[in-house]
Amino acid sequence: MNPYLKYTNLAFQLILYIFSGYYFGKWIAEYLGYGNSAGSAIGILVMLMLGLTKIIRDLLQENK
Repeated sequence: MNPYLKYTNLAFQLILYIFSGYYFGKWIAEYLGYGNSAGSAIGILVMLMLGLTKIIRDLLQENK
């Protein structure tokens, strides 16, 4: 696979994780009655950690 396409795909995956974390955090905050900004921030941070973990695992498997 072309390296440009591979790394572009990883970047889009991370962006998708961040956006999904924002909306999931917003939904959870509304459901629990917290402020939207706190829920969104927590959702973004959690999904960012998961996304970076996935990207690091993919990169490490590729180098084996």
